[in-house]
Amino acid sequence: MKITHIIMNLDAGGAQTFVASLAIEQKELGHDVSIIVIDELTNSNFQSLLINSLKEKSVDLYFLNRRPRRNITIVSTVNGIIKTLSTVDPDIINTHISTSHLITSICLRLANLKKLRDRHIITVHNAPENWSWMTRKFNAHTPSIYCSYSAQEMNFKRDCLNVAIQNGISSFKIDDSYKEVLEP
Repeated sequence: MKITHIIMNLDAGGAQTFVASLAIEQKELGHDVSIIVIDELTNSNFQSLLINSLKEKSVDLYFLNRRPRRNITIVSTVNGIIKTLSTVDPDIINTHISTSHLITSICLRLANLKKLRDRHIITVHNAPENWSWMTRKFNAHTPSIYCSYSAQEMNFKRDCLNVAIQNGISSFKIDDSYKEVLEP
């Protein structure tokens, strides 16, 4: 199965760690996995650790380098998402965090990519995850995975298929990689 995850960035955070761990787990299960990172890289130690871990497992990475708070870069971001999704042609498009949900939904409509729009799934990480009215409107019927029962209960109810999977991954390997982040 071809799976593409879309997330704003890979800076420190639970959703970013979740996406990297999930992509690696999916790759190890034999899937063709890619991640589209919307925002420009910050080159933080944590981000570098995640990127290196993903590259080591042969997860395909696409960097769109959107400059946050610079609205002019949204045009190249939309074009980048449309071009990448059209080329990769994933079986599943999994977006993470509200801005990614909105931008991806807009792209799928602008490009009239009906077959890809039907493959879009949202992962809701937070309890609650704050959505703008546009995000709610564009994703009113987009199937959703909630990372906890709390996230499922506390978020805006929509008319769509939804399921809660506690933390999303069945097992997680604990190691000492945190030392690479904390040590210069």
